Amino acid sequence: KFLAKGYRMFLNILNILDIFLIAELVFSVYYFFAPETIPNQVRSYMTIIRCLRPIRLIVKLPDLRLYLRAMRRSLLKLLLVFSLAFLLILFFTLLCTQLFSNEAKLCNDPSSTPESCTGMFKNNFGILTHRKFESYTANFDNFYNSF
Repeated sequence: KFLAKGYRMFLNILNILDIFLIAELVFSVYYFFAPETIPNQVRSYMTIIRCLRPIRLIVKLPDLRLYLRAMRRSLLKLLLVFSLAFLLILFFTLLCTQLFSNEAKLCNDPSSTPESCTGMFKNNFGILTHRKFESYTANFDNFYNSF
């Protein structure tokens, strides 16, 4: 390609990308046979160059560019929908925390009434335990649990 185009080859960004990809391929083949000699910094640069390979497809295929442009436009609208949903969830979280905090409590002794939830009782294992009010696992006692 260089013999056919000369210095004009360096004017196109895809040609420069091709040069980097060919150099990365040569280094990959060389370091395949001697993996212990490759420094970690070079290995990370080669990985970055490998990640640039799909850019060639995006530039060479106009249908793929059209598809990616449509996806980019739809992602903005999708972000707006998710932000609206997040704000609604946040609103109801705050509302439920204000209205229902400390409401979902249950006495740890299933045989007692809420008025008699004091003193001691024997639990299922026969151990003497204090009666107390405990919150359900899913509750609105604080913002984290409500969310």
